[in-house]
Amino acid sequence: MMAFDFSEERSRRPKVSLTSLIDVIFILIVFFMLVSSFSQYRVIDLVKGGTGAGGGTLALHLSLSAEGVLSTGNGAPVEEALALAVSKDQPVSVYLAQAVPIQQGVDALDRLKAMGVKAVTLVPEARNEVR
Repeated sequence: MMAFDFSEERSRRPKVSLTSLIDVIFILIVFFMLVSSFSQYRVIDLVKGGTGAGGGTLALHLSLSAEGVLSTGNGAPVEEALALAVSKDQPVSVYLAQAVPIQQGVDALDRLKAMGVKAVTLVPEARNEVR
């Protein structure tokens, strides 16, 4: 005699392929990497100009070359001129040469700020050399 098995078959869940899930996750990772910005943003404090009393302290004029070197107009050493400007709370004007990228100007502002200079003016593409 032949025996029939009338027990219910267990319903199996359909197998889910992980390949498509991995593809979707990879596409999302690539998307977020492309739209993300990895550059660091820095904030530069800008002071709004106002009316002055006139006849105040004159600014120290420095020139920034394309190589990133600061120089004074009268040939004095930059370190001594900056030390004197910091002790007198004298403002500093940095004149950029024609070929100087603006990032070098921002780097110069950071260096001057680290030296203790409180008021710095950046003059891009100066028509005249340091006076």
